[in-house]
Amino acid sequence: MTNERNNLIDQFKTFLISRGLAKRTVYDRLADIKKTFFVWIDNEQLMLADVRINEAQSFQGWLLNLRSKKGTAYSNGTVSNLIKAATGFYEFLKTKKIVNTNPFMGIVKVKERKKIPDNILRENEMDMLLHELSCFEREPTNKKKVVMYRMHVLAEILYSTGIRIHEAGALREDDVDFNEGAIRLMKTKEGKPRTVFLNEYAKKVLFLYVTKIRPLTRYRYVKTDYLFNAQGSALLLLLNRTLKSVCERIGIKRITCHGFRHSFGFHLLRAGCPLRYIQDFLGHSSLTSTELYTRVEKEDLRNVVERYHPRKWKGYS
Repeated sequence: MTNERNNLIDQFKTFLISRGLAKRTVYDRLADIKKTFFVWIDNEQLMLADVRINEAQSFQGWLLNLRSKKGTAYSNGTVSNLIKAATGFYEFLKTKKIVNTNPFMGIVKVKERKKIPDNILRENEMDMLLHELSCFEREPTNKKKVVMYRMHVLAEILYSTGIRIHEAGALREDDVDFNEGAIRLMKTKEGKPRTVFLNEYAKKVLFLYVTKIRPLTRYRYVKTDYLFNAQGSALLLLLNRTLKSVCERIGIKRITCHGFRHSFGFHLLRAGCPLRYIQDFLGHSSLTSTELYTRVEKEDLRNVVERYHPRKWKGYS
């Protein structure tokens, strides 16, 4: 890239950070602009100020015709994220008075149909998983016991609150209010702080970890102020590796760390919790994202019909 573009990207990064977006989201938005939008305007021989609504619509069409390294078309969800990056970029350009309007605000955007999550455990399977994670004393060395214990506490927090792994990784002790049984999330994907609540068991587990166990291990194995002694991708990889091993050991479907979030939303819905409350817990800006769990419930009902319908019993289906 030219020095001028590098400078713009650096300023755009500062702009995104100032809006409170998570580090991972900032990284993705910058990569999206460099790898797709800048490529497109160079192909079209356009200046930034030349992009109007028609050009912005054409950019979306160009994205829909792109192919991945495997030769497959980009999904609507991927295209939607790339358009979000371009929209944010032009909001930034407006603040710098490089453009007067944001052309991406006026285009007809592709409809993003979110996939039904496949890494959701049943309530009894989740109980099995959490119980197995709590058996950290079985680990062969003290260091492995400490790691497994930390994963046990982390899993209880993720399932109790539905927070994302990167949100958990950014937590510090001061973010936890044990009197209220609440956690204040300052770094969220949406860029807006929100409060989540601990169930009684998770609160007790976390309190024991913070007041008794963490002080004993914090400086022996790692020196950091982060609550779980790691953040971002490092914490994600550690938990996912642990989950893979534990799920195989107890014979249940393997889930990743994000599976706790999906299971949280789905289990609350099955228990009768109103969708609006689940939306607030998960921090979804739109109810559309939360309605994904009602589609999972419909899939569940379809399986019940296929299993119990009398035509199935008689071998007709």
